[in-house]
Amino acid sequence: MSSRVNNLLSQIAIRDSDNDEMRYVKQRLALASLSNQFSIDDTKLKQMTMFMVYEMIEGLEGRPSTVRMLPTYVYKTRPENATGAFYALDLGGTNFRVLRVVLRQGVVEERVDSKFVIPKSALVGTANDLFDFIAKSVKKMMMEKAPEDLNKKVPLGFTFSFPCDQKSVNSGILIKWTKGFSTKGVESKDVADLLQTSLKRVNVNVNVAALCNDTVGTLIARYFVDPDTHVGVILGTGSNACYFERSSAVTKAPEVAAHGDLITPINM
Repeated sequence: MSSRVNNLLSQIAIRDSDNDEMRYVKQRLALASLSNQFSIDDTKLKQMTMFMVYEMIEGLEGRPSTVRMLPTYVYKTRPENATGAFYALDLGGTNFRVLRVVLRQGVVEERVDSKFVIPKSALVGTANDLFDFIAKSVKKMMMEKAPEDLNKKVPLGFTFSFPCDQKSVNSGILIKWTKGFSTKGVESKDVADLLQTSLKRVNVNVNVAALCNDTVGTLIARYFVDPDTHVGVILGTGSNACYFERSSAVTKAPEVAAHGDLITPINM
């Protein structure tokens, strides 16, 4: 039916001379065509599921695949093991947030955040321009909302939503800027190291403990609230998904597979 409706629609268009009845008929045809594109029977759905599983396995084992299946080097642990003050930096566009979260046995007891707008000079300037501005923003947030942390060494998770080649939990090489960024001297460099260097330059004792994208951050954050969480999805300017997988299945990355039955998020 879909092909017949589409062929019909290609032959007709609403014209100024059409009366109300004809306009109504054409509108109904257009809606029928659109609705049909979102309809799928059980057989087709099962075929798509099997194809998806096949492509996921191919990607996990390092063969050509339509899904990337990127290891994150993050491993699931019990949320109740997390106690203390933790910082998070969310950089996914020209606005970014700095968050401070206090956990007690995995439960959020306190949360404060500050939002900042990256100036044009940092977007088109050098790596130092961008990361020094970010580091100064972290320090500003600490001075205003948690001055007691200025004399402590505190961990920070860096959510960096740009394509990276990641080989460990706290390092990642920027492959290519997107979302309007053109900061020089960042592509092909370790963004976690650039941030760490700038934090030291502004005299903030913050350790960049982890680097991940927004999808992984979403999955882990929800897992702390609901242990039955298995999938994280972002639907926005860009779209992405990740899910929990056994480390031993990630044979394309022996250093991940060596963790055996430990569960790790996989970026699709």
